[in-house]
Amino acid sequence: MEFKNRLNLVVDLNADKTKIYNGLSPTKIPEDTYPYGAIFARHDSTQYCLCYIQNLLEDRIMYEYVDSDTLDEMEFDSKWIYVLEPIGDPNGWSGNRESQIQKLFNKHFDESSSYDSIDSLLCGVSDNVLNGVRNNKGIILLYLPYEGYDPIQYQMFEAIHKELKDKKISFENFCYVTGNQKADKQYEQWRGENDIEDKFHIICYNDEECYPFWKEVRNKSKYTKYKPEKYFLCYNRRPHIHRLVLASLLEKNNLIDKGLMSFPDESFAEGFPDKSVIMHKLSNMIVNVEDMEEVLKYYKKFKSRLPLLVDTETLDENLWFNFDMIPYKKTFFSVVVETLYNEDSIFIDEKVWKAIDATHPFIFVGNHHGLKKLKELGYRTFHPYINEEYDNIEDSMERMKSIVKEIKRLTDLSFDEWYVLKEKLNPILEWNRKCKIKRDGGAISFLNRILEIL
Repeated sequence: MEFKNRLNLVVDLNADKTKIYNGLSPTKIPEDTYPYGAIFARHDSTQYCLCYIQNLLEDRIMYEYVDSDTLDEMEFDSKWIYVLEPIGDPNGWSGNRESQIQKLFNKHFDESSSYDSIDSLLCGVSDNVLNGVRNNKGIILLYLPYEGYDPIQYQMFEAIHKELKDKKISFENFCYVTGNQKADKQYEQWRGENDIEDKFHIICYNDEECYPFWKEVRNKSKYTKYKPEKYFLCYNRRPHIHRLVLASLLEKNNLIDKGLMSFPDESFAEGFPDKSVIMHKLSNMIVNVEDMEEVLKYYKKFKSRLPLLVDTETLDENLWFNFDMIPYKKTFFSVVVETLYNEDSIFIDEKVWKAIDATHPFIFVGNHHGLKKLKELGYRTFHPYINEEYDNIEDSMERMKSIVKEIKRLTDLSFDEWYVLKEKLNPILEWNRKCKIKRDGGAISFLNRILEIL
């Protein structure tokens, strides 16, 4: 254990005390209103434990669960924590304007076209918890290190401030944890522009960094027989619009066949964007009409290739934990296509951490200044061996063009030239692998911040 402290995790439970219902306490919202695991994340197999934060706490700090019904009977040495782990976009759980509009549509239109949403973030928190927080005995932890939402787009700051005031919760007793690495600066700017003095705690932290993907494949010797067959590895499970744009530009430059690439077709279980969605999202990402026409032209050709698979038989399953070293060994570098790209956020998800664990150089297809943030965390990137000027380009389409230009340059090298280049890159790759281990994914720093708040 890194810490001698013990965290007290307060939980709302169902009547027979077998399931955690944080955020949807049966004392506030009838138990069968939403499917178990909707709105807030739940463990499928072990229902008497929190979902994501428990993975972080294991083997780092002691903790115990406390039934919220017993709070009046207990004394604690420090403040307890009530954790909310929402899933889905904030329109389903934050109580923002879009959430309110969604509830209107749910009420007045066919139920099959709607999705689950609640009235406000804390509407399903038990009175025992709310009273304890009001009396300065505990804090509410909105735990979203696995998402990088743009808080301005989703009006999250407005929604949280309104909810804390409506529920008479001290701002000192609320903490928002987000994977958006610039959300703290966005919050300060928002407060300044709106002349707001109240301030809750905000921690920018991505818990995916601390997951040791490499532990599944520690026997390195069994992979020595695999040699590069293609230039790059490029995973794409969900057909986000920036992935479609990247694929179209790769198609234009005859680069698809130079890599191992995954991409779903229209049968994808989580849905594939139709014409109207593609046009709407393309217009948000691309200003120049000629650029849009070019993307659509080559997208049609790319679409005829789908589905593309690398190391699985289907893309319908969540592949977050999937980590196969063989595709990394069969390629020279990764084209890491993040979940977010043109949003006002900096979100670095598991694809980067997998490439680092695989000691694979990569091009980062993500938010503006994502590489800059990686360097601030202590990692090294690949300049001058890989041209990373694209990271400084704010315009989404121009950044994508620069990325594809560099992919083309790297795939124009011979395999022999790449073997020489890889030798030069090895010190950076080894540094990053050790940095990730030393940082423990930032977990210790994060827990120190939590203890300071308590």
